Amino acid sequence: MTPADELIAAIYESAALPELWPTTLDRMAAVVECDKALMFTTDGARVQRWVCNDAMRPGLEVFLRERWMERNPQGTHVITYPEPAFKCDDDLFSPEEIETLPYYREFLRPNGMAWGAGTMIEGGSADMAIVSIHRPYERGPIERARMAELTRLRPHLARASLISARLSSERHAVTLSTLESLGLPAATLGANGRLIDANAVFEAQAGARLVDLPGRLRFQDRDADRLFQSTLDAPQMRGGSFPHRASTDAPPLIVHLSPIAGHGRDLFAAAQWLMILTPPAAGKPVSSRMLSGLFDLTPAESRVVVHLLQGAGVGGAAESTGTSPDTVRHHLKSVFHKTGTHSQGELLALLHGLRPPAQE
Repeated sequence: MTPADELIAAIYESAALPELWPTTLDRMAAVVECDKALMFTTDGARVQRWVCNDAMRPGLEVFLRERWMERNPQGTHVITYPEPAFKCDDDLFSPEEIETLPYYREFLRPNGMAWGAGTMIEGGSADMAIVSIHRPYERGPIERARMAELTRLRPHLARASLISARLSSERHAVTLSTLESLGLPAATLGANGRLIDANAVFEAQAGARLVDLPGRLRFQDRDADRLFQSTLDAPQMRGGSFPHRASTDAPPLIVHLSPIAGHGRDLFAAAQWLMILTPPAAGKPVSSRMLSGLFDLTPAESRVVVHLLQGAGVGGAAESTGTSPDTVRHHLKSVFHKTGTHSQGELLALLHGLRPPAQE
């Protein structure tokens, strides 16, 4: 088997075993004597999911932290380029543009990615995937004669995306079926909160409380919807839990949102989140343990909130916890941030919604 055949085999193996992508990207970069390689999916406006080799990681962190996707002129050119091939810097910009564009001067060159090649791939999921390979400024532009070697790999990358998406879909369907057999309402969502699939128990439990819109799921409870959006928008997919208020015709729910294992490398999987709905423990009051689990509150923050729920003001909470009012206010500021609320009244209204409505 030739080195080219071995690399093609590695691409297909990575489709089934996403944890192999960093090594495969290393080998792809070496084809054109580069050291950095990245694959990411995007809706055209922001990075959805990504995987890279080790050499690329520091630059990628800067790219994400400083929001260069929004200022990336390369992306627009690669996405709209009509030819299905890898393209280098000279295909996208004139020498004068390369010297003056902030993207090159302020991001690519300082991070060792001055020269590169890239392509866009469609078909693996609802998003498009971009493959980007780079080398430092002192190495000079990627030789145009070498670009054909990368382009020959492109059809295999496209097929690998389809294989990975299909395998991921099958795994997620099994997960939903298993959770349904346990009586757990569960659904899989895309990176932006769009509903992919749900088991029958989820559909019955959600009822009118969730609306399946083209952009993403929407909660009828505005506070729950705001917390849902803040979880989706977090810089890293860490998940979280939040309450959905009770109503006159429906009991409260606790919504658990977890990133699907391997989301960082299972690049072409449509489903990236698992949502599970559970009722609060029947008859149990809102406890410090529940608050800690829902919102990642510290023990001190949870105790303050419990005292407020019991009717104590800031002064009463300070006296009960043996702290000062300023300390209680400091804890509350953190609690507001974690719960997506902005005042004591808003916080208490949110938490009281965990309690079933009084029976007539």
